Amino acid sequence: MAMVITKNASTGQILVGTVGVAIDVVEERREKTRFLLEGITTLVGGGTGPVYAACEKVGVYIPKDRYQQEENERKAMADQIEQMTPSLEVKKINDLQEKYNFELQHSDDLSKKLEATEAYSAIP
Repeated sequence: MAMVITKNASTGQILVGTVGVAIDVVEERREKTRFLLEGITTLVGGGTGPVYAACEKVGVYIPKDRYQQEENERKAMADQIEQMTPSLEVKKINDLQEKYNFELQHSDDLSKKLEATEAYSAIP
């Protein structure tokens, strides 16, 4: 390992150490930062459900206006899902109807070809 002498710009201290140790310290700080950021991202991003569940279990007070807002958001989301479900079913039915019509037409075409072939082979 090589000896490193650096000067801290903010404190003016001169630091003496080895490159390997300095790199290990930087890596350790990066890992801690990454771990903290992942935790914050989980709490802020998608991890609010478990937080609210824990609050309800422990009995943490949630202001009435905030509770009403969250309930309204849940109801709006449920309504939106209910509205999407029939439209998806209608789309599936229309797709199946198109496939059925295509297969019916294809079957009709094949029947006509079969009749033409049988008529052609029946001619002596």
